[in-house]
Amino acid sequence: MPFIEALGQFSYRVGPGNFFLVHVSLVPVLNVVGEQKTKPT
Repeated sequence: MPFIEALGQFSYRVGPGNFFLVHVSLVPVLNVVGEQKTKPT
């Protein structure tokens, strides 16, 4: 949570036109079945 608060304060300081967030998520592939495990995402 401290990181999210810091990002919020930083975006306020630099302005909304100079800041954006990119959310990424790991999608693991199970080697046994060869399928992507998307439920944790």
